[in-house]
Amino acid sequence: MFKFNPNASYMMPAHFGPRPMHPKSSGWYRDVTVMAISYLTDREKLAAMLPEPFEVGDEALITVAYACNKQVDWLAGHG
Repeated sequence: MFKFNPNASYMMPAHFGPRPMHPKSSGWYRDVTVMAISYLTDREKLAAMLPEPFEVGDEALITVAYACNKQVDWLAGHG
């Protein structure tokens, strides 16, 4: 049975097991840019945008995230 190791590196699906961790391993993301912003909004307006069965949590918090991955080894060096 699969047991997650918090000290290992996984690709999806994780139950395939951890990937090798040495410099010659494939799967490195060598140029990564990540940006995120979170903000509180109006609960009723946010609730009106959510499809069933989703609902607004304790805070009406929205998080917008962006990720750009370049020089990805397993994509032949592309993003």
